[in-house]
Amino acid sequence: MRFLPFFFVLALMPVSFPRAETKANPLIKPFTLTATNGKKWSLSEQKDAKAVAVVFLGTECPVNNQYLPELARLHQTYAAKGITFVGINSNVHDTPTRVRSHAEANSIPFPILKDTGNVVADEFMAKRTPEAFLLSPRGEVLYRGRIDDQIGIGFRRKTAERRDLAEAIEETLAGKAVSVAKTDAPGCLIA
Repeated sequence: MRFLPFFFVLALMPVSFPRAETKANPLIKPFTLTATNGKKWSLSEQKDAKAVAVVFLGTECPVNNQYLPELARLHQTYAAKGITFVGINSNVHDTPTRVRSHAEANSIPFPILKDTGNVVADEFMAKRTPEAFLLSPRGEVLYRGRIDDQIGIGFRRKTAERRDLAEAIEETLAGKAVSVAKTDAPGCLIA
């Protein structure tokens, strides 16, 4: 009985819980990075795109490297429909020369940017390579996660059962909200 007043007092104390994010889709701050060709690339200059597909990539991750042909196909399919593709390498051990050589050796058809100091990766809260983000032209995150479910750690299916990034792009092009806005991205941690 001695503890009853203490619990009663606790029950009356105001309790503060973390507030849920009220904004459905966070905004990514505009950024400018240098591409492997030496030119600057800015998110703020992509206002004419219907959406921007940003994929965090590395040079060594096996899952990442297995997805490069699929990313090239996605770029080929959607670039003419107004979707801008860009890759970002935030790995400390990947020098600009190494990133350029990797992009050339794998015939990556879209710009690859070097994020020295992980500044942009931190803004996105990106964790893995490959990890895809689909942004509105103003930087609103419409989708975040895997490219599809074909490849993961220790497995590779003959075909993908769900093509998450492509489906997010299709829904965006159709003027719809992305039905599956977040998935887990398998792959290597950004170093």
